[in-house]
Amino acid sequence: MIKAVIDTNLIVSASFHPTSIPAQVIDAWLDKKYHLIISPALVDEYQRVLFRERIRERSKWSLEEVHEFLTLVEFVSEIHVPGKLVIKASRDADDDKFLIAAVEGNADYIVTGDDDLLTLHPFRDIQIIRPAEFLSVL
Repeated sequence: MIKAVIDTNLIVSASFHPTSIPAQVIDAWLDKKYHLIISPALVDEYQRVLFRERIRERSKWSLEEVHEFLTLVEFVSEIHVPGKLVIKASRDADDDKFLIAAVEGNADYIVTGDDDLLTLHPFRDIQIIRPAEFLSVL
């Protein structure tokens, strides 16, 4: 089965627009069309961002839905605790955690709208693609 790392911007977009392409990517995961690869650093970022006040003001997800989503992420995803791998490849150092999770989790894809990650495509045989492209792969 396909393994993918999902960038935080996609999750935020899905919470803003429940019928959008990013939301369809999340729905595909819930429908078990791919395995979601995460790490503790990604879970922390998902939580931190989804609970930001300015995100909460725009999100269509209730607090209960955010908690449910984060619980599913932690219990249904493949969690990879980072080892000693250090990657400093992105123009935005904060994005390197997505690369590390993808490499350590043997991901096939990183799905993102972030140009700092997209410019690295491909990275160590990992395809870095936009959500619409990922849906066409699925």
